Order: sequence, then C-alpha cells, then structure tokens
Amino acid sequence: MDPDRPITQHPVVEKGLLNYELCANLHNTLWHIAWAGSTEKTEPYPPPTWWEYFAPPDAVASRLSPELTEFFKRAYYREDVQFVFYVIQTLSYGVNDTFENECRLRLPFGIGSAGWARLSDSGSLTSDWLDTDEDTPDLRDENETLYQPGINGYCWHRDVQFHHVLNNWAERVECGDWEVGPEGVLGGIDKFREADTKEHWRKYWIPPSWG
Repeated sequence: MDPDRPITQHPVVEKGLLNYELCANLHNTLWHIAWAGSTEKTEPYPPPTWWEYFAPPDAVASRLSPELTEFFKRAYYREDVQFVFYVIQTLSYGVNDTFENECRLRLPFGIGSAGWARLSDSGSLTSDWLDTDEDTPDLRDENETLYQPGINGYCWHRDVQFHHVLNNWAERVECGDWEVGPEGVLGGIDKFREADTKEHWRKYWIPPSWG
C-alpha cells in the first residue's frame, strides 16, 4: 500500500485532540500533488518532515501538544512547494500562545458569494462586513477565510488552529463525504467549492472553540 495515499476506509482512532496519523497521511497526499505540479523534481522524494526541516529547539517543542508533535514528525515540508496551508511564524519563533498552531487555507479560487459558506461565528466569509454600514454583508468570493473563526462579540478571533482543520478533513474521509482515489481526494481542490452550497456547507464549518 502506498504510504502517501489515504485509505478509503479508516477506523476512528481516539488520540486526543488530533488523529495525527490520518491527518499526516492526508496532508502528505495533498502535498505530493502540490509537489508534482510545482517543482522540477531535482530534490529527492520523500522530502524531510516539518520536524526535520525546522529542528525546533526544546523551548518550542516543549510547548507543543504530543499529538501536534507527532503530526509534524510525519508531515512533509519543502520551502519551495506551495502547499495550500501555511502555519504562522509562532511555530518557528516559539511565542508562548494558546494559538501557536494557527493556519489558513489558501484556495486558488474564491468562494462565498453564494452566501452559504460560514465562519465559526456563523457569519459569511466576507471578512470586513462589520466595517460597513450595511445591515447585511456584501457577499463576495474570498480565497482564505474558509474554516476561520470570525468574531467573538468584541473583536476578531485569531486564525483557526491547525488540528481543527485536519480533524475536519479526516472526518470527511471517515464519513464518506470525500472519496479517495490514486491521485488523492476525488474532485481535487474543487471539492472545497461545496462549502458554499446549501447541501454541503455544514461539512466545511468548524464550530467555535477556544482550544
């Protein structure tokens, strides 16, 4: 069995906040697709893991959860591969923060103008609608606000934590919402367009959470 390809049937495994084995498998599958389309293949495959590449000092490593540590020890990383996620610099710089594993999904297209996609606070993906004088947001497509928390009643939340998004992806596979083939998730990156549809938006919505 290809170690880089997620299987279509995967048992639910209780491993704390993050099922790191399944999530790393999903990550590496999508990473491989990005790698195949964005590099000259001059570097050996498989690449180093995030942990091998950054070699975080003990001061940083000691503040990561065991599950997140195991994920980063499995997840591929190369600086020249433009994968859909970026994890903000707090992981590298070691800021002592509850949200030190923030992330955003950057899509090659926008979604949201249909009005179904939602932030965790149930608002639309239009990120600046509170700054307008309109009673309702001016719906438009956004390419990096899917899965984001929104506001907490006073100010914008910080970015969504990585494990919440990865767990959502794992759930899509385990529930049969995403079918997996030889090239990864069937439908490719366009599957995220479902997030702005009446039938499927809830599958791409992450409930509010502080941890």
